[in-house]
Amino acid sequence: MAYNLESLITILQQILHPDNKRWILIRHQRRKMKSLLIKASSLKQILDKSPLASGLMTESLMSEIRDAAHKAEDMIESRMVDLRLSDPGAQSCNISLPNLNRVIKKTCFCYR
Repeated sequence: MAYNLESLITILQQILHPDNKRWILIRHQRRKMKSLLIKASSLKQILDKSPLASGLMTESLMSEIRDAAHKAEDMIESRMVDLRLSDPGAQSCNISLPNLNRVIKKTCFCYR
């Protein structure tokens, strides 16, 4: 079980893809999203590869992982939708996520 990390990882990979021209990230936002992608991917690998991981994890920790992944995904997707709705004809949009640091910290907490 990947604890709902696949969807978040997919969104981050699409935004960070080198050929992406739709979503523009300023340097520090790109760094933050890349950091989140690395952490989510690493956590997913650990959970997928270790049969002990699911047996040793408490329901509370599994819930925290799910919540952190959902919160990050919701934050990114809602910002993307807001940008598209505010200017439907735009060829590209700048993504700015001021609350992303909080989500990354929560994801890091789950990762330890």
